[in-house]
Amino acid sequence: MPTWAEIGRYLDDHRQPLLIGLAVAELVILLVVALRWFDRRYGLRHLLRRARRFLQAVVRDLAAPAVDLIRLRRAVRLIADRFTAGDPVADAGTVLVSAGRAVRDRADCWPYQVMLSEGRFGVGLAGPGDLPEPGPAGSPWRAIGARRWQATGPLPPLPEAPEVPDVPGPPIIGEHGQTGPLPVLVGVAGDELVLLDLARSPGVVSVHGATGPAARLAAAITAQLRTAVGTRVGDLRVADDGPALDEALRELRNRPVTVGTRTVLVCRAPEPSGAARIAELTARDSGLLVLVSGYLPGSRWRLRVTSAGRVVAPELGVDAYAAPVGPGLERAGSADSPPSGDPPRGARLPSRLMIGPGDGRPDAGTGATPPAPVPNWADEQPVPPPPRPAADDLIEPEIGTAIPVAVGLDAVTARPGEK
Repeated sequence: MPTWAEIGRYLDDHRQPLLIGLAVAELVILLVVALRWFDRRYGLRHLLRRARRFLQAVVRDLAAPAVDLIRLRRAVRLIADRFTAGDPVADAGTVLVSAGRAVRDRADCWPYQVMLSEGRFGVGLAGPGDLPEPGPAGSPWRAIGARRWQATGPLPPLPEAPEVPDVPGPPIIGEHGQTGPLPVLVGVAGDELVLLDLARSPGVVSVHGATGPAARLAAAITAQLRTAVGTRVGDLRVADDGPALDEALRELRNRPVTVGTRTVLVCRAPEPSGAARIAELTARDSGLLVLVSGYLPGSRWRLRVTSAGRVVAPELGVDAYAAPVGPGLERAGSADSPPSGDPPRGARLPSRLMIGPGDGRPDAGTGATPPAPVPNWADEQPVPPPPRPAADDLIEPEIGTAIPVAVGLDAVTARPGEK
């Protein structure tokens, strides 16, 4: 049993460690009291959740560039593989025709969007009428949601195009499908290719948003339209803003309207006077389609491209990744380019919009021939929707009038007809 003197000497010899221990104990007690007060006042668990979300956001932001690069490469490889192994554009045309057969008797409902994946086909329907049933029991289509049909397996083949009689004179416009669907790839959603039928547009399609991504998507769509010259497109004109656009609009205005001829004009966002002339021309000629690289007030089909490379069009039900469209087409064109030294298909992708030899019109000096004919989709189209509206309906109202900022799917796509 230690005496009090021994205890005193022990405490005197170990004064410093004992004081440190007491100070630590006091700090622990104060910390516990403070945490209990903070938990009752603000919520400790809530703070920990916020801190966890903050750390997760930091890690996600740091990894975002690498994740975006991986996603971009994967989507580019997906597009290149699909276009190298087959022809998604032709498949989309078959899908549109097959879905159109199911609504052949409906003038108020028609297909306008295609989603392609391995062994599965999706189609978006538009129109003021109610969504009809896909068809009889033998139909490949099944309704999967609001105005969405889906089919699995091979679709019924298209009938052979009728033979064109060998008569003198110019070729019969329309026999190569110029009055049929005009699908173009606009993005990737998961493992699906998202294509829009520009023939179902109201005549003017604008691609706007972030300057760089929007311009690249417009260039990729233009490249796809160039490959359709001579088949689904009769004449493609790429005009820059300014005098070149004025000249193109003047030529289109002075030429006679020919039934069954499809003409596509690609240009930058024009001035208000140019927009009014475009609206007048598209209202007069149902075979004229205008693709605008930039924001055009009053256009019903607006593809807005974000800085992240996503194309968003809520009115059309489009939310896809558009950044890999151009690189994917270039890779596919490089993969299937002939060994004869001809430029690959992807090399035609324009870096900017301009008038020149690459505007899509055949070059008589080189003796270039148009691509091979495609099946005659015109014979398999449903009854076209109501005619196109008046010219002033494609122009934004004057300041002070009501401008709708959000419209339904029917209002956007109820106006087009067959081009």
